[in-house]
Amino acid sequence: MSPVLITEKQLVELTSVSRSTIRRWINDPHVHFPAFVKIGPNSIRWKLAEVLAFIERQGREI
Repeated sequence: MSPVLITEKQLVELTSVSRSTIRRWINDPHVHFPAFVKIGPNSIRWKLAEVLAFIERQGREI
């Protein structure tokens, strides 16, 4: 079964943070934000399961 992939717009809605914050998290190795999947020359997606796991970890760390 293929993983469910989400767009940056969906990622922003799911995490309730801005695109700028997402990009900061991507570039900060201490955050451990899930890596994106490059699906084309100008297209990236994130695996939904990995994003949900990240959100769950953040809830436990607060």
